[in-house]
Amino acid sequence: RGFAGCAGVTEVAQRDKISEMRKTLIIAAVAGTLLFSGLWAYIHSADFGDRIRPFVEEPLLKALGPGARIGPIRATLFPLSLEARDIAVPFRAATYPVGIRRIRLYLNPFPLLYKTISITSVNVLEPRIEARRDADGHFDLEDLARDIIRNIGQTSGVPSAYTVKVGSVMIRNGTARF
Repeated sequence: RGFAGCAGVTEVAQRDKISEMRKTLIIAAVAGTLLFSGLWAYIHSADFGDRIRPFVEEPLLKALGPGARIGPIRATLFPLSLEARDIAVPFRAATYPVGIRRIRLYLNPFPLLYKTISITSVNVLEPRIEARRDADGHFDLEDLARDIIRNIGQTSGVPSAYTVKVGSVMIRNGTARF
């Protein structure tokens, strides 16, 4: 009889332990869901776009040259991407011969561990290009392209520790006028 009573107490203790584990798992799941939801909402917010703007805008403006404009910048968590809207690049006589409504970079975060920035794809939506010929018959966009390539080649004197890999580039609904 003494052993039977102990077995009952042990069963109750095990049930209480299992019940306590279930409560802990439910609390952890709810806390994880709330944390993920908060992170997702923050990354999609305008405040996060304002915080990452200097990191995205500075290299772009350096490459595109003085007078370039970049509209809102935002990020998404799933899939991980950065988006810039309303990009305009001025050049000489033409006010803004190159404009892009939206450009989105899809990123793979895992290669960052190996000091590689992996851009799986680049989507360019509604680029607009207006080219003019000068008296010699050359398009002004040739000089603009050379300037941008030269600007990209200029560094701060310190070589980057990261390499950049780009998978694909897709351009949709573009307009070119010559």
